[in-house]
Order: sequence, then C-alpha cells, then structure tokens
Amino acid sequence: MPSAYAYVRYSSTVQSSGDSVDRQTSPLKAFTHETGVDVVETIIDEGVSSFRGDNANKGKFKEVLSRIDRGIIRHGDYLVVESIDRITRQRVLDGVELLQSILKKGVRIYTTTDSRCYSYDDPDRDFETLIMISLIAKRANEESEIKSRRRKSAWNKAKLAAAENGKKFNAHNPPYGYRYDGVTDQFVIVEDEASEIREIFKLLKTMGVSNATRQVNLNSKRKWTSRHVALMIENKYPLGMLMSQKRNEKKEKVFIEYIEEYYPKIISQTSFNDAVSSMRSRKDRKYYGNTTIGSTNIFRHVIKCAVCGETMMFEKQKNQKGVMYPYFHCFTRKELKGQCDQRFRFDLAFGMLLQAMLVMQSNVPSGIRRGRIELNKEEIKRWAEIKQQASSFDGYIFRRFKVNPDELSKRRNGMAVFGNDLNSFLSDDKTSQEALGGELAAATEVLAGLRAKYENFEKSIDGYEGKIPMFIIKNMGNLEAAIDEQIVLVDKLSSEYGSSVTDIKLTTYEDVVERFRTEQGRLELNQFFKASGIQFKFKYDRTARGIHMWVSRSGQEILSLSRKFPFHKPLADFGIPRLADLYEQI
Repeated sequence: MPSAYAYVRYSSTVQSSGDSVDRQTSPLKAFTHETGVDVVETIIDEGVSSFRGDNANKGKFKEVLSRIDRGIIRHGDYLVVESIDRITRQRVLDGVELLQSILKKGVRIYTTTDSRCYSYDDPDRDFETLIMISLIAKRANEESEIKSRRRKSAWNKAKLAAAENGKKFNAHNPPYGYRYDGVTDQFVIVEDEASEIREIFKLLKTMGVSNATRQVNLNSKRKWTSRHVALMIENKYPLGMLMSQKRNEKKEKVFIEYIEEYYPKIISQTSFNDAVSSMRSRKDRKYYGNTTIGSTNIFRHVIKCAVCGETMMFEKQKNQKGVMYPYFHCFTRKELKGQCDQRFRFDLAFGMLLQAMLVMQSNVPSGIRRGRIELNKEEIKRWAEIKQQASSFDGYIFRRFKVNPDELSKRRNGMAVFGNDLNSFLSDDKTSQEALGGELAAATEVLAGLRAKYENFEKSIDGYEGKIPMFIIKNMGNLEAAIDEQIVLVDKLSSEYGSSVTDIKLTTYEDVVERFRTEQGRLELNQFFKASGIQFKFKYDRTARGIHMWVSRSGQEILSLSRKFPFHKPLADFGIPRLADLYEQI
C-alpha cells in the first residue's frame, strides 16, 4: 500500500501570517478521497525560497530528497504539493532535472491545484509529462525573476531615499534596541534594550565576548550570543548606521555603504572603537601570563621580578595547613628550575598597592616616599645588608628621588596618572582639569567619527567594482583634510590635559578595595594598569619577611616602597581580615 507525503513551502514571513499553509493543506482530504491514499506526514518549509534552489540545498526539502534516495519514501509513494512551483522555481533545465530525479526513483508527484499526477511508470506519457513540467517550471521561474527585479528596484529606491533624506523603509523589523514611531516616522531607542547594548560594549573593553554575553544575560530581555555581538559590530547599527548591501553574480552579499544617522545613536563612536580595539588586542595578545578564574590577578601582564626581571606567574596553591592561597612566583623559578627563588603570597602584592595609595594620600615631601616596617635588631641588620641604597631610622626605610626640575616633573606626572587620572593629589585645580578632559573627550569623539566615515567610504569602494562615483572621491578628500585638522586639535588638548588614558579614578586605598570586590572591578583595575603603562616590580626577602615594590610608568620609576606585613592577617591594617573573602564572592 503506497503512502503520501505532503510538502508545503512558503518563502516570506508575510505568508506565514496569512493563509499560505491552510491553502496548501486543505486539499489533502480531497487527495485521499480521490486516490484512497492517506497522507502520513506533512513537511513544511518555512520562509525558504525555491527560486535559487534553497529548499533543495538547505531546507526541509533537502531531507525529503535524502529520504527518497535512501528508500524511506519508496517507489509508488506520492509527493503531494499544491503546484510544481512549490518544489522548484529554478531555471528550466535545473528545475526539470530536479523533478525528473524524483520521478525516476518511482515517486509520483501529485499537484492539488489541477489534480494531476506525474509518474515515471507510464512511458506513453513521457513527452506530455516533460512538456508540462517544463512549461510550469518556466512560468514559475519567470514569475520569480520579475518579482526579484521588482524587489531589487524597490529596495534600491528605498535605500536611496534613506541615504538622501532619511526615509525609513524597515519599520516593521527594526534592530534590537529600537522601535518605530509611526507618528514621527522615526526610530526611537528602547532604553532597557539599549542599556544591554551599552553594557556589552563596556564589558568588551575588559573581557571576551563569551564572558560579556554571559554577564549581560543574567538580567537581559534577550539571550545574547557571540553571533549577535559579531553582527552588531559588523553592521554598526548601535552607531546609528544602516548597512547597505547587494548580491553579486554569485548571489553573495556584497557591502555597498553605511547610511549614517539612520537610527539614533545608542553608543558613541569612541566607545565602539575602544571595545573593538580591545577585542583585537586580546586576539593578537603577545603577553605571557595566565587567565585566572574570577580575574583575581589584577597585576596580570604588569608585574615583574625585581631580582631577575622576568615575569611573575600567578597560581593558587595550598599551604602547609591545606588552605588555598594565590601566590606569585618568578617564571625562572618554575620553568628554569630554581634560577630565581622569588615567591610570595598575592596578599602581599595587593597590600603594597594599598600602601602605595596611602603614601600618595600622605603629606610626604615630593622628593621622598616612605613605608613603615616593624623590625627587630636582627632584621634591621639583615635589611642593611640586602638594601645598601636604603638607610634605617626608627623603623622607616627612606628612598630619596633625584629632585632636579625635569626629574621631579616626570615623577609628578607619573604619580598623578597612577593615583588619579585628573592629577587629584598633586593639583587643586580639578575644575579646569575636568573641563579640559571634557573638551578632549568631545574632540576625540569627533575625530573617531571622521575616521569611521572615511573607513566607510573606503569599504564601499569595493562595491562599485572600479567605477567610483565622483562624490565619493570628493567626500574622501574633504574628510582627509578634516581628519588632519582634528588630529592637531586632539594632540593639543592631549598635551594640555596630560597623559591620562583611562577613566578609572583611584584616589584612596578604599577605591582599590571597592573595585577588587567584583570581577568587573578587578578587570578594570588590570586594564587601567596596562593602559596607563604601569609596571610593578617586587622583591621579597624571606629572612626579614619584608617586601619591596617599585612602580614605573612608561619606563620612568615613580614610586619605591618597602614594608613588612604580619604573617597572619597581613592586611588587617586596611580592614581586611582575609583577602579571599573579597574575591571568593564570585
């Protein structure tokens, strides 16, 4: 007994909300009544075209063809369709070849619109069958060609209207973060969705796409994926742009141009550039070091051994009592088997960072930085032996800086960046500094926008296949001149503002502790050190149980501190009984 398999296809989302499926399935009862064959399965291809053979290449119909090849749909079974054009709208030779391949396997094709059955089992009707399927395939292909040309023409007109006067043409399907307002004929920002997009770009400055989407998805309306982020960066719609494309001869999408100011901006060009730049730098990373769970290691890529100059590696190990602690050890100690014996707990490095913040808050003269250590007589003697450049006095270790004007100026600038991006502890003129910082940010945003426009024109040139319109050449020339002028302005403002490169503000040691409480804060601290060119060097002396720290910025030493911490609860002076209580909250 033969079986029948109904195949239903529609190619657009508009048809899905209409009667396309009902229209194609309602005649199935009549087919069964006429032939006596039951329809055992209805296979639906949703939103798949047969014009280019998509249904046979990647749609549900591909599985139908596979089942015919494997004999699951057998000789004598029926493939029931509304019309031949449900199976194919390809050019005649391709369409007829596809239909013949089905018929030659003994599967009959039944069309409900005209109650006609096409079969390979009746050789006397071969010519009639060939003529009929050829004529129907030809008509279907021509209809699709006409529709395609009309759609292309309408699409091109709509894109031209959008580029010239901002006319909206995709009101029914705006991207995430926007909705269409029919009264004003404009797109408006959906704030709760836009806040997710802003958060993603903020997170991308300090973490990878997977971690960023994981964190945003904790409270988001949609479930973000890496693909969502990649498409958002490619089409640049959060910048207010509409990406215009066309299909080439191979039916591949080819970029034409970005239509600017089509949507309202969700993020600034600077934020977009910073996120993309950070992603690229992580991709091309040449640093040596480990990624830590929870990003505990805020010194990642910025810490060196003061004894041999090699990288300090971060790892977690159990002490003699079985308690897990994070440690730093010199690269040569582990990899080269003991050439350098430097190894100390992470808590001590973090404590020295907090001590540095205390020092910069203090009123110690600009040429001197100091740190207090508690020493017994034997330890004082030991420190005198290992630190000849230092002198001991009442439990203090002093390190004197050269105080010639140039050197002092460099140290002031360096420490200002380390402690506060607006020179908070060396300058009282914060208002003018903040105003200047605002000017610099605005000028940098303008420059980023000009460069983005120029890059968009460069990218669109490929789409014109060598025939570059004169208006593009003219606009690129004007942009080059504008970019040069803006670079001069940005350089001038940068020189006046100082060399701050990040918006993180660290004024007190409490600021550091507060940021260290969250993974995002720890990532921001590490990003701040790297962006600011900050490098730390540590030397630990086991006998005296003291640690020395040198801080430099862009190769210029700005701070030197020495201190001894208690063996138990080393950070108690900073109100931290146990550092792990902060980073183990994750």
